[in-house]
Amino acid sequence: MRTTFLVLPLVVCVAGCGQSSDPIQANPELDAINNVVGLAADTDSDSWATLFVDGAAPADSTPYGGHIFTLPAEPNVNISGDSAEIEVLILTSLDEVDAEGFPVEQESTATWTAQKIGEKWRLKSAPLP
Repeated sequence: MRTTFLVLPLVVCVAGCGQSSDPIQANPELDAINNVVGLAADTDSDSWATLFVDGAAPADSTPYGGHIFTLPAEPNVNISGDSAEIEVLILTSLDEVDAEGFPVEQESTATWTAQKIGEKWRLKSAPLP
């Protein structure tokens, strides 16, 4: 009985005291960069330019719709001061379904750049493949 009371706090701490196993969520800079990258597909044309450093937003946001942009599970990001070079995973839904009826997605990658302005990351370049 006494052993149970000693082991229980240890089990609770081991289960709940660790850091996130997700390398993106565990790093505030990567998480912030991933957030701005993800917004590139969901931002309306009125807010499009706010994702980018001044003057860097592509004139037409239309090609960015219909995609999902995210950092890969094992992110390839090079942060140097207030600049970052980012490998972005681009998921595009095709007009096909697989054998189980799920939409088929095409994966590609592109290298984007970002710059930290104040406390926020903004895209500097976001080329599509």
